[in-house]
Order: sequence, then structure tokens, then C-alpha cells
Amino acid sequence: MDLLKQHGVRYVWYPTPGVHEWKVWRHALAEFAQRVFQPVP
Repeated sequence: MDLLKQHGVRYVWYPTPGVHEWKVWRHALAEFAQRVFQPVP
């Protein structure tokens, strides 16, 4: 997070219990897709 801040990268962080695997992050996939696939301003 510090590195992203240093380089002016906007990000959203929210901790989720578990490890980085499908059954954990699938719950946030819809939100992630909406954030990633936005028109460039």
C-alpha cells in the first residue's frame, strides 16, 4: 500500500479472511470487474 501511495496509484483495500483462492475472492469479483472495466476519463 505504501508503494502504491508513493506512486500516486489509487486503490481500494479491504481485508478478507482466508487465502488468495477462488472461494475467497469470488465474492468480490463483481465489484472488482466494475472497477477495472471502466471507461477512461
